[in-house]
Amino acid sequence: DDSCFQQWKSKSENDDAIVTMEMAGAFTADDSFLIWGNDNVAKTGTRAEGNTEYNSSQVSGRLFREWYVQETGTVGTVNLTFDLGDITGPTGVGTNNLNQVRLMVDNDGDFTSGVTLVSPSSIDATNKTVTFAVNLNDTQYFTLGSLQSTSLPVTLMSFEVKRTDKDHVRLDWSTAQEFGNAFFTIERAIDGNSFEPITIVHGVGDSEDANHYSFVDEKSIRGHSFYRLKQTDFNGESTISEIKRVFIEKRELVENFKLFPNPVIQGDDLKLAYEVDVESEVMVQVLSSAGALMSNETFTLSQKIGDLTLATKGFGKGLIMVVITNRNTNHKQTFKVILK
Repeated sequence: DDSCFQQWKSKSENDDAIVTMEMAGAFTADDSFLIWGNDNVAKTGTRAEGNTEYNSSQVSGRLFREWYVQETGTVGTVNLTFDLGDITGPTGVGTNNLNQVRLMVDNDGDFTSGVTLVSPSSIDATNKTVTFAVNLNDTQYFTLGSLQSTSLPVTLMSFEVKRTDKDHVRLDWSTAQEFGNAFFTIERAIDGNSFEPITIVHGVGDSEDANHYSFVDEKSIRGHSFYRLKQTDFNGESTISEIKRVFIEKRELVENFKLFPNPVIQGDDLKLAYEVDVESEVMVQVLSSAGALMSNETFTLSQKIGDLTLATKGFGKGLIMVVITNRNTNHKQTFKVILK
């Protein structure tokens, strides 16, 4: 407040600096500072050469270098960006899978226990940078770890989900490079937690070029629904993408049925005319006037106007009831028919 000094973004001028910090919001209190420095060890190397302090149940490896933070006042959330362009990955320099990188935050500098893992808030596959939104506290330590072990599955550049004009859901995603990518599983949930697979899209295997994928979910859910990608490589390892949400307005479904002729001559066919706007599975039951089940058939109705044929041969004369149940909505309609 006295010096009028506000430094919103900083990076060390050392040639080997890979960390940039930038304010995620505005300073809320005067005389607030966040200062950090590293222990000046090699960033990477063989396991025997460097720091092996990490829990293998959390990450498969980590940078040898670690950083220490001192905070005065209140700085709040910062965007912490690592430049991994010259960091060695499984297949050479710059080949780390940025989606599998995790920020490791620790209170005592021993990263074998008590570590908080933070997932990326964004990645830049072209410039090989990964960013984390994090609120670092005074005297904390941080370094970078990876869930990746021996192979580089996929660098995901983009993932978009949107509603189409037919109230379907279209998913589009692109990869910058792929190594050993077997397939993507598209998963959907209505609550954002209980995801279920709806289809599989095969990957290209190995590619250093950009690849683009798309899928249209024609059996989309009314209201809010959530989508994510599960990428699986040939050795069985998999990673999960960020979650995308889409909203399709709920509306009353078109579902019209009509039976004719009525009355009908015993032995002649009944016609069931229908109009539906979504593919539906319906169960058609014929009951006697006493409620005894005389026939039970299931039909799949496509999104159109059409008709079905119901045989009356073998039914006794008098009153019968035709019960139509939509298995998708559990909606029932009952028609009374006279057999002469």
